Amino acid sequence: MEDLSEIEKLRKIIDEVDVSLLNLMNKRADVAKQIGLLKKNQKEPAVVYRPDREARVIRQLLKNNKGPLSEPSVEVIFKDIISSCRSLEAKLRIAYLGPEGSYTEAAMVKHFGKFIEKDSCNDISSVFKEIEICNSDYGIVPIENSYGGSVTESLDSLISNTVYIIGEVYLVIKHNLLSTEANLKDIETVFAHQQSLSQCRVWLKSNLPDANLISVSSNSAAVQKSLLEKNSASIASLQASEIYKIPSLEPNIADSSNNTTRFIILGKKIGETSGQDRTSIAFGVKNQFGALYDVLTCFYNAGISLSKIESRPSGQDLWEYIFYVDLVGHCDDEPLSIALKEVSKKVSMLKILGSYPQAF
Repeated sequence: MEDLSEIEKLRKIIDEVDVSLLNLMNKRADVAKQIGLLKKNQKEPAVVYRPDREARVIRQLLKNNKGPLSEPSVEVIFKDIISSCRSLEAKLRIAYLGPEGSYTEAAMVKHFGKFIEKDSCNDISSVFKEIEICNSDYGIVPIENSYGGSVTESLDSLISNTVYIIGEVYLVIKHNLLSTEANLKDIETVFAHQQSLSQCRVWLKSNLPDANLISVSSNSAAVQKSLLEKNSASIASLQASEIYKIPSLEPNIADSSNNTTRFIILGKKIGETSGQDRTSIAFGVKNQFGALYDVLTCFYNAGISLSKIESRPSGQDLWEYIFYVDLVGHCDDEPLSIALKEVSKKVSMLKILGSYPQAF
């Protein structure tokens, strides 16, 4: 009885804390509404989503966190608090690679929180288009996977569109084989995004060596296709399994236990510095000895760290490539801004793809 009495006392304390939290959150929401009203009175169009500002807020909260809540828990809680308060100013419309239940949708909610309007797109290029025609405020697409490498359609779209990277988010990917069939031996066809087929290559070869592997636009689209075809399966998330009411026949089929995808947030304008930023650029050089070395030397001399470099055929002249580089720093801050001016003198093409807060 003594233990039960003590538990009731502690529960009463929790109830009191909950009321205090509710009052504080409503106070925060009221201040957010006041900011929204002030923004509406400004001459220039109001910007509701400030990735640099939100990144600084979350970083400061993580720095001040004394526990016992973990850093991921603090981030999730405050992302939704920020999202709900932001929606009082305006509800953001976000374009994403759908349909519902895709990994991109999960990454979108992780980054923006739940209080948004979702704009599902059938392919990556459509996400870019939705932003360009102002049908959506922002967008999100996958850019690279720790196992399968870069998503080439996203890279190509960054070059051909006037949309910038304004943020990034990482999502741990847990692939599952979904099917209405009861046994693996009955599976003749597997639908999945090409990246997912690559990430599960060893498992598929070992367990479904004779299956016909068909690439589709996204994993949730794969689920929809498999529901229409007998003796088929799809590779997707447990969330997709719940949404489409299709059982998970085999869990965790990715070849790597650390399978992680990086997604980029897209917008019409490059944001301000957050203090811990990354800049993505694309450039072309003439096909001559030392051309790439000359460009990279500019970053070396300025003490700029490169976190990624890769190349893609330009599609113009034979053996001419576009180089994609991720750099530490914001394009408006020295010494990166100075280094980029030097680089512009040595390349045939230079495009700033975006400067944005580094993911937590």
